[in-house]
Amino acid sequence: ALNTIGLSVKDFDRIKTRISEGQYAEAESLVTERMLGLALVGTPKQVIPRIERLLESGITQVSVGGPLGPDPRKTIELLGDRVIPYFR
Repeated sequence: ALNTIGLSVKDFDRIKTRISEGQYAEAESLVTERMLGLALVGTPKQVIPRIERLLESGITQVSVGGPLGPDPRKTIELLGDRVIPYFR
C-alpha cells in the first residue's frame, strides 16, 4: 500500500532507529510531507476535524499506532479523554 503513494517500509527505518534511541528531534527532521500525509498529528483540536473528514470520505476505522511522540502515555490519555469520546 505504501508503494502506491511513493513510499516503502524502508523509508521509515532511519526514523525508527532515531526513535528507539530517544532522538526525537532527529527522527522528526527525517519525516517528509508524504509521510505526514499518512498520519494524524497535532493536538486533539487539530486531529478531530481530520478524523471527521476521513469519516465523511467513507473511512470506517482509524488505527492508532506509533510513534506516539516523546510522551506516549500523555498521547494515549489525550486520545482516551478527548478524541475518542468526541466520536461516541
